[in-house]
Amino acid sequence: MKDLLIYTDGGCRPSNPGPGGWAYAIAIDGETDLSAVTTDNGKSLWTTNNIMEMTATLRAFDWILTNNVPLNSVIIRPDSKYVLDGVTKYMENQKKKGWKNSDGKPTKNVELWKEMYEKWYKVQKLVKSIKFVWVKGHSGDP
Repeated sequence: MKDLLIYTDGGCRPSNPGPGGWAYAIAIDGETDLSAVTTDNGKSLWTTNNIMEMTATLRAFDWILTNNVPLNSVIIRPDSKYVLDGVTKYMENQKKKGWKNSDGKPTKNVELWKEMYEKWYKVQKLVKSIKFVWVKGHSGDP
């Protein structure tokens, strides 16, 4: 059984919305040799920070779901409170409310949240322990 530590990030530069990118890095069983860390990334010509943050997490979920690695634990370290709080605090209620916010308006990025909901529950079935732990962006955390 393997333990995964996953860092995710996304953003736009020079403005939000604007051109953006996303990435994730997966360390298996505490591996610190960067040549052994699994990574992926992508870019978009016109997007938002939140879309890129969500995409990084979704692609990391895809890696878990397609690699058939027996997993003991997964810790996901986003620097995005939008993703962390969305998954751990709000997503379940958003689905129950028909993907509407507290004002009755459609949830922003609803298609990505629907995909996140579906994959989050599939990943949970594969892992004994899974949790999100926020990491402050640009804080020197390797």
